[in-house]
Amino acid sequence: MEREELKELVNKSLGSTQLKLSERTINEELDDVLGDFGDNEEANAKLVERVANRLKRMDGNLHADVSKEVKEYKENAEKKQKEGNEGGSKKNENNEGSESEIMKELKNLRAELDEERNARKQEQTERAKHATMDSVRKGLREKFENAGLKINDFFAKSALSKLEIPSENVDLKSLVEKAERLYNADIKEAGIEIGKPHAGGNGGGKEEKEDWSDVGNIVGRHNPKTE
Repeated sequence: MEREELKELVNKSLGSTQLKLSERTINEELDDVLGDFGDNEEANAKLVERVANRLKRMDGNLHADVSKEVKEYKENAEKKQKEGNEGGSKKNENNEGSESEIMKELKNLRAELDEERNARKQEQTERAKHATMDSVRKGLREKFENAGLKINDFFAKSALSKLEIPSENVDLKSLVEKAERLYNADIKEAGIEIGKPHAGGNGGGKEEKEDWSDVGNIVGRHNPKTE
């Protein structure tokens, strides 16, 4: 799904609600969830509604915070006027100082929103990487099974741990092929014969068993153990 397509769906969900958020803020929020859309129409509809509700909440919170700051500014200005007017120039200085405080608070609010958005984006990126890794793991296993070959979990885990998952523009087929190359490289370096056919494919009707206990240290030197 493209950003403009999602924006159109969100606007329909918003109905008559007019957001005062900047175009940049809205686009960043939309971009954060584009990768979460899939083929499930019901799930996509719920995601659109959640994005629309979040934008309305952000818009409302921002206006509430700004209104609060403006109200406090006016109250402080009136209080200072009652305490005594020390001259036109002094009053202007006080007003300018109060306005500067408001701008400072607005910047702080913007920084908080950016921080929250970045944290959510990082969390979504990590979830996407985990999902991609699961797909690569499944694809690698299916590739061996379709070829009638057995795959060793030890070397498969070793290969996947070396695989670098990009944050965007993921090519699943390419990642599976790279994982396969890493797997075969570890097998070859360990001096192990690459997977034999399953039972019935080796002529004898029995699948040979391999003893992998003597290769752990070999692979370990190139792939430190990870949790």
